[in-house]
Amino acid sequence: MESVGAADRTLRHAEQYLTFASNFLIFFQPPSVIMEFVNKVPDVLAKKLTSLGVEVKGVEASLSDFINLPSVDSDDDFYQEILIPEPIRQKPVVIDTVNFDVSAVFVLISSMTEENGTNYRFRSSLLEMQAEEERKLPARPMLIEAMKDKRLIICRSAYNAVREIIKTVAGASEKKRAEIFLDKIEIVEDKLSQRIERLQTGLKITKRTKVGFFKNLLTNYTRFNKVQIQVIFGSGDFYKAVTATSNKHFVNAASQQGVSLAVILVQSRALSEQKQMELLER
Repeated sequence: MESVGAADRTLRHAEQYLTFASNFLIFFQPPSVIMEFVNKVPDVLAKKLTSLGVEVKGVEASLSDFINLPSVDSDDDFYQEILIPEPIRQKPVVIDTVNFDVSAVFVLISSMTEENGTNYRFRSSLLEMQAEEERKLPARPMLIEAMKDKRLIICRSAYNAVREIIKTVAGASEKKRAEIFLDKIEIVEDKLSQRIERLQTGLKITKRTKVGFFKNLLTNYTRFNKVQIQVIFGSGDFYKAVTATSNKHFVNAASQQGVSLAVILVQSRALSEQKQMELLER
């Protein structure tokens, strides 16, 4: 029967699309597969596609609207051919964890993101630029909102990097805020998910991409460039957490290799207290 063959081909295509989707997760779940039928779709085919996890769009109609069935037996044959074994359906994943990279921690503790924190001049063109951005669009409120009622984690590499950086770069108030925040957050062991581990040898994920953004983050402090940023993202991916970060370069580079990372992108804010000067005039 021609309709049986067409239905079988449609099912095979659907399974191929679902397999492809499962290899390109978005927020730890495969993207939706939608099949739209501009004409009517047999109801039994629509039900089968739906059971596989495909969203079906189109007007459903009974099989008799498509062909004249010579007997009940042939109808049964059609059902037998189309009713293949059910696959295991993936349960929806609820993301209730936020993973912090170094840049996201700085957004929370930098004096620049405090009230009136931009009412200074700074001994750095980068800080002046960030202060101007902060006046237009404060970076902290969005991150605070994203943290509400979430489990907060930081991998050990990121935690150690923050600790080392604040020893010399942070001002007194920034150090206090860092201590308060780091006491609240859960430290987890460094992990690499398989997706991120595969990126380590990718052409697009270069050493500069992995660690170069720290040069801007720390201005002249570059001795922490060896922090392995892929471990921070890999830990977020491993623990099924959304990673708060300002590192758009790594996110974009991963995307170019077909890996969609679950991230909260924040604006970069360096620690500013040691470099701020009182305004003489505005």
